[in-house]
Amino acid sequence: MSENNKALDMLIDDLTPEDQEYQAWLSFSDIRPGKQNFLFPGIPDNNITLFVSDGGIGKGFVTCHLAAAVSTGRTSILDAQQTKRTPGAVILLNAEDSDSCIVVQRLLQAKANKTMIDTWNENAPLPTIEMIIEHISETRPKMIILDPLQSFVPEGAAMERRNVMRKIIAPLQQAASLYRCAVLIVMHTNKRFGASGRSRVADSADMWDIARSVFIMGDTHDGEGTKYISHEKNNYGAQLPTILYRIDDQGLSKIGETDKKDYDYIHEQTKNSGGRPPAQRDEAAQIILNALESAKDHELTGKQLAIIAEHNGISDRTFSRAKDHLIRSEQMDRQIIGKGKTRSVTYSLMD
Repeated sequence: MSENNKALDMLIDDLTPEDQEYQAWLSFSDIRPGKQNFLFPGIPDNNITLFVSDGGIGKGFVTCHLAAAVSTGRTSILDAQQTKRTPGAVILLNAEDSDSCIVVQRLLQAKANKTMIDTWNENAPLPTIEMIIEHISETRPKMIILDPLQSFVPEGAAMERRNVMRKIIAPLQQAASLYRCAVLIVMHTNKRFGASGRSRVADSADMWDIARSVFIMGDTHDGEGTKYISHEKNNYGAQLPTILYRIDDQGLSKIGETDKKDYDYIHEQTKNSGGRPPAQRDEAAQIILNALESAKDHELTGKQLAIIAEHNGISDRTFSRAKDHLIRSEQMDRQIIGKGKTRSVTYSLMD
């Protein structure tokens, strides 16, 4: 039995006998209308939220700040006004920074209630998704933070392949719904020049689709150290204004809001850097995937893809390398029909 299946079985076993007595098929007239609640603005209290961050932005300060706000009930920088909330437990798993040397200092700076925040012994191997779900079922936290996601997926998982992450994240998503727990997943941005939106997510663009809400963190490059948190996706409502903040000796402080989004800052940086350089293989591959994702039946002809590549400044050599990479990694399929003048090539996304 795979780890994912065991995690799903554990969720079912955790239900009370009353919970387990359910009917598989229902009429919508039997379903009681509910309300989607949020732990913070833009962060649903029962599903996955993605924080995508550039390096050196202070994502560790931000996650500790949010953990502190949950543990104490205080207002966070995401809140539009002074907000009081009932304090709750948090699971904070940071695989990049030392808990004893770094994370605990940031929590102290954020005035967190450390007794309400659990972590994993940094001297032990990192927990699996199954272990994390078990601790969620025992402690019933209001929020769990995984920073970064790559550290908690099974070794060897092909994160770049379509739907691989859906199978890995599904048990965690079900646990979030069952226990009313906000799951905040941190991922890195990619290094492709000028990338924006969905293509900003490194390693697995699938996570953009899985998450119900997505924030991107970056630098405004205003010369004053101002960073931003741009709300890029919200399946449950309108997107929030972009939060502007700075980090100093006193910690993290909100300095305002703006209507500018991550794309605007990236576009400004591109112009200031003298324009966009030629697309590289990984960027070309993502452009191809995005085009297939948007196409009818997720399918395009070779000629259609070639036009898209030309419009995006992708050289013939890079275009060929990107297609070969996508086929080898089983993200894209190629069908060749006929020979000679009747020969046609069709590309499609693989499940």
